Amino acid sequence: YWEINFSCDNEIDDEEVESLLISSINYRNLSDVSVGTYLSGGLDSTIITSLASQTDSWTVGFHDNNEYKYARMAAEYSSTKHHEINVDYNQFIPTLENIIKRRMEPLSVPNEVLLYLMTRKVKSKNTVVLSGEGADELFYGYDRIFWWANNNGWSIESFDKYYSYGSNSDLEIIEDVMDGYSHYNNALEKTSAFFQINHLHGLLRRLDNSTMLNSVEGRVPFVDHRLVELMSSASFKYRTGNGNTIKAPLKRIFRKNIVESAINRKKIGFPVPLEKIFANKGHEKKTPMDCWLEY
Repeated sequence: YWEINFSCDNEIDDEEVESLLISSINYRNLSDVSVGTYLSGGLDSTIITSLASQTDSWTVGFHDNNEYKYARMAAEYSSTKHHEINVDYNQFIPTLENIIKRRMEPLSVPNEVLLYLMTRKVKSKNTVVLSGEGADELFYGYDRIFWWANNNGWSIESFDKYYSYGSNSDLEIIEDVMDGYSHYNNALEKTSAFFQINHLHGLLRRLDNSTMLNSVEGRVPFVDHRLVELMSSASFKYRTGNGNTIKAPLKRIFRKNIVESAINRKKIGFPVPLEKIFANKGHEKKTPMDCWLEY
């Protein structure tokens, strides 16, 4: 019922971006039940946590692989009651099996297990949680592939190289998916549209499944349609500070609202060391797909 086109050639006003994101967060703060925020200490979740001004913030990780340091700094700056959910490596596979059995489909990404375990704890305090999905798609947080798309002509092989992380080439699948974006003029427009529609869809499914299995409602301020419509025409120069900084507008606009560590921190993913998990005794030959096939 709603479609959007990407032109990626306009300069956008910072004040409008700031106003729309604040409005989006305020809308998603409306609730008859308590609201919390996911907080990794990265830029997106730190902005949401600071502007939301809610009591509880949450982060998750393994004892030797986590983002606790940065999340603590952000939580202290925003004066939240911060909760760290520590996951044991031995929890991963049983939880994975449980989620797959309940969902009756494979998981889209491994860190959905950690989101699920964190949200199970969130439920003890909050029935609604705010999450930062959508910021990377709007503000070119995936710098490697967007840098390529801005500086090169379209190539399905290059897109596969910069996007896919599997061990096998899936050009036929990628060609089929990208056929829906053939009307766009260049690689940047195609890539922007793909990330905002297809890629983001997987992340939102991950969030919905992780939260709703725990009777928690996940809300995503960066996916407000007004903000998406505004940013759909934003130039590469605007989104990246003339190619020098990922998410340049967010860092520039909200520097006054958030802890400095979230501005300067190098972007990292949501780490799940699968090699270590599946190397545990008794799981040498079991993979995520094995867990799915058993059901």
